[in-house]
Amino acid sequence: MINQYPYNLFNQEALAEYNRRYQEIKDRQQNGKISKMVNSVKELIETSREVKPEYQEKAFWACMAELVRQSKIENQRMNHW
Repeated sequence: MINQYPYNLFNQEALAEYNRRYQEIKDRQQNGKISKMVNSVKELIETSREVKPEYQEKAFWACMAELVRQSKIENQRMNHW
């Protein structure tokens, strides 16, 4: 597509192409974040298998404390709006 700025500002085909490309970029970014989340869960589970039985309760409560901490951060963020 030849750059015909400013004439393509109101060209529906040019706008549709821009929107398509923009959405592709956003989709790639979000898919990357989803992949990172999945890998984190995998790592959590794999690491939990390595914890000796006498430390499992301590590990459980440490993870619960972090979930509570993150929940509080999220609540503050949501109430900020």
